[in-house]
Amino acid sequence: MKKFVFAFFAVLALSLGCAFADEPAAQEAEDKTLKKDAAGNPIDLKTKDGLRIAYMGTFRIMAAPEEGGEEKVTDKIVSVFMVKADRDMTLWVNAQGGVDTKTNKFSCNDDWCHIAGNSNRQVEILEDIWMRVEFFHVLPLDKFSELPRIGRFFEFAFAEAGKEPCKLVYKKIRVQPWKVWKEVEKKVIAMEEDEEDIEDGQSGDAQKAEGA
Repeated sequence: MKKFVFAFFAVLALSLGCAFADEPAAQEAEDKTLKKDAAGNPIDLKTKDGLRIAYMGTFRIMAAPEEGGEEKVTDKIVSVFMVKADRDMTLWVNAQGGVDTKTNKFSCNDDWCHIAGNSNRQVEILEDIWMRVEFFHVLPLDKFSELPRIGRFFEFAFAEAGKEPCKLVYKKIRVQPWKVWKEVEKKVIAMEEDEEDIEDGQSGDAQKAEGA
């Protein structure tokens, strides 16, 4: 009887030990949102596959001026993310369209994604280096205002190629003017050149008022 009781408690202790040992691993297997904007959108997160993703904002694109002219507003907007991996990997991305607050639908541009300046949705990236990822959508000025309020973006997806993607849906986003992007771009360039990191003052702070 004593042997049976001892064996029972030994098995119970072993089971509890395994449960506690597995708990950190289970927690690490989840995507973690580190920071949100006022509308609850993730602007800084880590995925279970080792990607750090920072949303830098969505901006109305201005065309470069002709000689002697001025910049002109275009029908396109760009959503900018910075992505960093904890190891060398093939980054895969995807995006879909969305709707503004009046339920007007919009779609991706034909040349809809750039990773590190290359028009491609799948690119080899290096460990611990911030990479710029840009998604382009078309919001014609004759249908949308210059700086519309987006009711919902349908899915930005990031993943290591061949693995289940981290799917992000953004709501209540205010498209920001190009002059704001010019300021944000300074931080983006500093991150690309390894002179600044996301913890040094994530530029998503510019989006804090969007959900108001």
